[in-house]
This record gives sequence, structure tokens and C-alpha cells, in this order.
Amino acid sequence: MPRAALRPPLARRRCVAASSSRSREPARGVPSIVPNPSEETDYLRAMPVPFAVVKTIPDEEGRTVDLVFAYVNDAAIALAGCAREVLVGSSVFDACPDVARCMLGVLDDTARTGAAQYFTCRSVFGDRYFSVRSYRPREGFCACVLQDVTEQALLDRRLREERRLLERQAMRDPLTGLYHVRQGRRLVEGALAEPRWEGACSALFMFDVDDFKKVSDEHGHHRGDDVLRGFATPEHPAITTRAMATSAARDARNADEFEALMAGLGVTLSVIPGEREAALSFAGASCDFAGERILVVDVGGGSTELVAGQAGEAPVQSHSFDIGCRRVTEKFLEADPPSDEELGRARAWIAEEMRSYFDDLGAGGFAPERVVAVAGTATSVVAVHERMAEYDSSRVHRSVVERTVLDEVYAQLASVGLDERRRTAGLDPGRAPVIVAGLVILQVVLDLAGMPSFTVSESDILHGIVLEAARTAV
Repeated sequence: MPRAALRPPLARRRCVAASSSRSREPARGVPSIVPNPSEETDYLRAMPVPFAVVKTIPDEEGRTVDLVFAYVNDAAIALAGCAREVLVGSSVFDACPDVARCMLGVLDDTARTGAAQYFTCRSVFGDRYFSVRSYRPREGFCACVLQDVTEQALLDRRLREERRLLERQAMRDPLTGLYHVRQGRRLVEGALAEPRWEGACSALFMFDVDDFKKVSDEHGHHRGDDVLRGFATPEHPAITTRAMATSAARDARNADEFEALMAGLGVTLSVIPGEREAALSFAGASCDFAGERILVVDVGGGSTELVAGQAGEAPVQSHSFDIGCRRVTEKFLEADPPSDEELGRARAWIAEEMRSYFDDLGAGGFAPERVVAVAGTATSVVAVHERMAEYDSSRVHRSVVERTVLDEVYAQLASVGLDERRRTAGLDPGRAPVIVAGLVILQVVLDLAGMPSFTVSESDILHGIVLEAARTAV
């Protein structure tokens, strides 16, 4: 027996119409569900909307495995594009391939429980949508009234797509695709509201383009847009966000959870080992001193990186020490202000830990021409010495700090308590608790290197990360 698919009107197959007398008879093997076929069947046949009754077919264990047409009216026949005798008694899924198999459970539920249902379904081939109302005329049967709602469904879909577009525009910058600050804060607040983060310390990372506001103010917003567009080229149409975590994340017991949190915000985070951190710091700091033999010192919170080499080339020796301003403070400096005894023990410990590095450096014949110090401890020395009410990068970057100046700033800050350090001009209040330990580390490095000064550089590990990303992208 031929089977027909549910097709759009223009593609319907013309079938031979059944005789009037035959169409009023019950289907072969399917009992009639209409008490008076001569009257009520005529009424149902004339309905302007498709109407069909299906019978559930169980297997040996009583589970419904198929649906068979028991009755179809003229509108349903027109929708299917087949003669009545082709449909009645045939499997719904054979006669109408457009009907999804998931309908089996839905209509079976109505036939068994009598629960009336109303839902919208999509044809298998995806070009038609129908609203379906189902009810049970008698046990084991399900009657369905169908309505073609394709036009309304497509309109609803278009409205949903437009809404999603508006929501995306409200959340993301249309030029870069990155989250707006407000949406980024919402995401962070939502993530930190999860129970697993209760009581945990956190930080918000924000990325900016240097002097971007100045470009927009002086040259107009359209020029500012050009700057942002400049990050995206035909070869690289999207901005890739890279994030690397250093000593604090290496020490953290929940580093994997932190990575998962950042991943949820669309940022791939890498917790890098100390040796790679040192190499990146050297690449960033050495970019301003081409050809010079330099020693880069990067004093962080949990570690200090020492990297020696010729600028522009690979480092000849590097090491990441678990000696940072936060770690030294927590290990030795309990008093406020710190006592001379505490400072002496801290200085001796740092020197003992670092001495072998400088011995090996000298044994290898490397003599640095310049010590380059990066990160907040070094920049704070200049800012405090010059009493900067507002930090001025142009006065800090590449400035040379003599040992006498370093000792003066050390003496000033080590002799006062935390509250007064926080009020010191040029010092970020957030750095006040650990600045003294950072200055001790710088002093020990100059002593072991035998150098009378250091040069401050704002080109640090961040610049190294950018340079590495640029090289790998070529």
C-alpha cells in the first residue's frame, strides 16, 4: 500500500478520491468510534480544520508502539494529500513521515489517561508548524484538531531572534563582542553568589586600552571606534582574551575552581609555572634596552623572579623564588611598624635563598650592566620619593633609582605604622601592608648583584605576554 508524506499545498500528490459509500465505513480492522456514521461523520467531514482520530497499537507487553488512523475528515485528507482509503488503517508515521516519533508518547498519554492537551509541533522537515488540541473520545483512541500556524510561528521565531540580538547588544560591545562593564560585573556577582565561593577572597580583572579615552576626546568617538576595530583584521576577526595567573594561583588550593570561574566568563586562564613567569617578565622588561646585559627583578606578592640575559635574546639564567612581599610580610613582619630584629631576619633569609643564583651567574661569566626592576614595589619607590599626588607614568618609566634613594624611601616607610603608610603621598594604600618587605627584597638584590642602582620599567610581564601572543599569531 503506498504511503504519503505531509506536504505543503503546492506539492501535494493528487490521489484518486474514494467513493462516498466507502469513506463512511469504518477502517479495516479498526472499530468505528462514531455512534451514527450517517449523520455525525458528515458533520465532522465538513469541519474547515483538519480533524483525525488515531488508535493506539500496543505490543505483546502492552506498550504502545504505533498509532493508526481510525478517522480523518476532508480537511485532514487535503492536508495529507492522499485518499481516505490510503490513510485510514495506516500507521500515522508511515502515511505522514512529517510527523515526529515523539508524538507517539504525547497522543498515547491522551488515549490512556483522557488528559486533554494543547501544544505546537514542528514537522520533521522543519517547514510547517501546527497547533494540536487532543482529547479522548473513548479509551484507546485520541482525537486531534490541527491548525496550521506556520506564519505565526515564523513571526514568533523572528521576534525571539530580534530580542536575543537586542539583549546581546545590551550586554556586549558591538565592535569587539566583549561584555560591557555592567554586564561583566553582573556575571562576576552571579558567579561569586554561588555557595562554593562564600567567604572566599576574589579580585575583578578589567582590561583597558592605554589612553583610549584620550583618543576619543581629542579625535572624536569615530576615531576611538577605529582603534577598537584595529584589533580585528580579516585574518583575525575576533579579539582573543588571554589570562595568566602566577604565584598566588600556584599556591592556591582552589586554583582549578578559579580556572572554572574564569572559563564561565569566557576567559581561558593558564596558571603558569615560575620559570615561564620569569621568561615573560624578561621579555617585557628588556624590550626598552636592546643589546644590553641586564638583570630583571620582578618582585611580586608570592614570588620574586630574577632573569639575566642580553635584551632581545633568550635569558641565560632565570629562577622564580618563593620570596614575595606578601610572603615575607606574613613570615617575618608581625610588629607595626616592623622591628629591626624582624627586618634583619627577613633580610638574612632572602639573601641566603638568593645567594646561589648570583654565585652561578658570576661563575658563568655574566656581569649585568643594568638592573631593571618591574612591578609595583619598584614604581612605588619613584612615586613616594617624588611625592606624586597623582601617579605619572612618564616620570616613572625608565627612571634610574640610586641606592641612596631606595634606602631613604625604605627608612621613611619602615619607621611608621600601617595607617601612616597608607596616607603616604605616592603610595597606593592597598600596597601599604607589604611595601616594606618589597623594599627589603630590592635592597638584597642590589647587594648581591653589586649594583649601585636600578632602572624602573613599566614594561613587565604583561608586555611579555603580549609580545609572546604576537609572535605565536604570526
